[in-house]
Amino acid sequence: MLFTQDEGVQYKLVPPEGGWGWMVVLGTFIIVTLLPSLGPSFGVLFSEYLLGSGSSSTNTAWIFNLQCFLWFISGILTRPLTQELGWRPVGLIGSVMASVGIMLSAVTPNPNFLFFSFSVLTGIGGGLVTCQCFTILPHYFQRLRGLTNAIMMSGICLGQFLAPPVSRFLQDNFGFRGATLILGAIMLNATVGASLFQPFERHQKMVIVEEPEEYVPAIPVKAKATDSPHLGLGVVHSASKSSFASSTVSHSVEAECDITHETRQRLLGRLEGWKMSDPSSRRSSKVQLNPQPLLH
Repeated sequence: MLFTQDEGVQYKLVPPEGGWGWMVVLGTFIIVTLLPSLGPSFGVLFSEYLLGSGSSSTNTAWIFNLQCFLWFISGILTRPLTQELGWRPVGLIGSVMASVGIMLSAVTPNPNFLFFSFSVLTGIGGGLVTCQCFTILPHYFQRLRGLTNAIMMSGICLGQFLAPPVSRFLQDNFGFRGATLILGAIMLNATVGASLFQPFERHQKMVIVEEPEEYVPAIPVKAKATDSPHLGLGVVHSASKSSFASSTVSHSVEAECDITHETRQRLLGRLEGWKMSDPSSRRSSKVQLNPQPLLH
């Protein structure tokens, strides 16, 4: 975004490359550590309950796969909702939906209720806030974008590594309902990470837009120079380019070398003499030039 002030000087807004951006990185780390760990915990949490309820393997697979589908497809809604409501409200809504979905799963009356509590609520809510974690960091970092994304992604690995043993420990000590309620409360801490999502416009820096420097070609330049079937010139300086504009091109010889001022003047004098000569005499005589580079 460009704007002008102070006697026509142009400014633009750039990411802050730090500051509150590190708090945003912390928030994304908390969220992706907690919420994506629900997938690896599904079998530990619900396998005994679903087997005891007589749920088929197909029904069990659909509960988990529908949650994965809604988790990823809900990213389509993240951008319009964020533009309408803001970063923090959408993050808080998604975190609460995911947490409430897990808590409701603890009091499920039958396996089909998990399609609503675990698949729909947890899938849509977790997908909204997780997608925000990937889209908010580029607004705060440009030069350090790779580092910040690596820190965030390490949270996903940490959560998926710790979630299954923690779920197993809770279920062994508190049973299915107690373990699911405790995990739902743990997931509610994702709201802490979402509360760190401030509007990035508050933290952007304003820098002056520098005008691009004018390009000046180096001298000597590499050029193509041909004039007639009997005259092949391998060296042309930029000062003589107007003398060749009307020449007929038949052969192309390219070369680069340094030409002194005296040699260039002598070469241009020969060319002018050849152009001013009678065309009939030009056909009957051949102009011979030394093919070697003219150097002093």
